[in-house]
Amino acid sequence: MLLDQSWSLVLSAIIGSYLNESTICIFWNDKFEFQLLQGADYASFVGINIQSLKNQQCRDVVDIGLRKKALQEKELPFDDLLLKITISIEVTHCETFVVFDEDIGQFVDAFTKASVYSIWRSLHNKFVFAHVAHELKECCENRFFEGKKETF
Repeated sequence: MLLDQSWSLVLSAIIGSYLNESTICIFWNDKFEFQLLQGADYASFVGINIQSLKNQQCRDVVDIGLRKKALQEKELPFDDLLLKITISIEVTHCETFVVFDEDIGQFVDAFTKASVYSIWRSLHNKFVFAHVAHELKECCENRFFEGKKETF
């Protein structure tokens, strides 16, 4: 785990300056110590830990059964992450996403489908991908990133 509090400071500054007044979906990663600092101005946030989804240790606040059934009836492929993102978009109108390191590629694949599956769409989606530069994998070669790269 990176015990450096700089992640919290940098991401809180980004949230305060660019992502305020939106619902933020944070994909927690145990390797990064990040906490939302007091005083950040965001409408609400949804926290998702991809590893917990895989281990099925998390509980859903929203009943996902109806959405899951609708996707199955349409024979649309999905997994737990795609379903969680779809529900987060539809129920909370999550349009801002903070994703860390090795979760980036998996998130991009799931978000691309979830944004199509969702019954609600945003024209103002914003993404913050936090990673250690020397550890970045080929996930950023995905078409999703064309013309969207900004480095802080």
